[in-house]
Amino acid sequence: MTNFPELPLGLLQEEDSSFLVENAQRIRSDWQKRQIFRTDSEARASVLNDLHHPTPDAKYWQAVREHALMAEQLIHMGFDWRRNELALARAEQRMQLAVDPLVASEAEIDRDEALFKRIALRQIAADRVREIRMWQTLQDELLPHVIDPVHIDTQQAISLARRWLLAARHLAPGANPAETENTLGQAISFARLAASRGQLPAVLDGLPEDTRQIIAQFLPEAIPA
Repeated sequence: MTNFPELPLGLLQEEDSSFLVENAQRIRSDWQKRQIFRTDSEARASVLNDLHHPTPDAKYWQAVREHALMAEQLIHMGFDWRRNELALARAEQRMQLAVDPLVASEAEIDRDEALFKRIALRQIAADRVREIRMWQTLQDELLPHVIDPVHIDTQQAISLARRWLLAARHLAPGANPAETENTLGQAISFARLAASRGQLPAVLDGLPEDTRQIIAQFLPEAIPA
């Protein structure tokens, strides 16, 4: 890696300094290959997990949010880059014009810091673009199974009813009363909303029988006789 800064003399004990010199290649390699943002595995199994996003539409719209957020953060990084380039130019200018050696040394520190930040910004920006590509790929995979890729609320009552019904069936007998109240309240409210839109069959499709029993208990009018 070019422009990777050397640590100043006096910062480390000789033993520690020797260790870093001997292991410099490994340290730099790990710094370059370290994980910055989510991997494909994390995106599929952690972010788009089946409990929080139980339908293709729910997964698709979460992918839309993640994709848009990454793109927005990349724009903010562009501002950071411009500020850092300005700081670098100012530091180099101060170095050239400095009469006082201390002022020149301070400017040199600012320059070196800006040069290292430039490396880090490039690395982070590249990984943001990788994740943007990843979320586009995930969206494309989901699209054939999505009900409405234009309006999020078309399917939201279905996905959120399924999400909270699945959460409700996992409530332990001794669960915190506030957690139980919130979970059941969300489950029943979204199930009622889905039923009012004629979407309850889509909510119940493929769900375990005990989720149907939850609706039958709290929303009996919605279950066909």
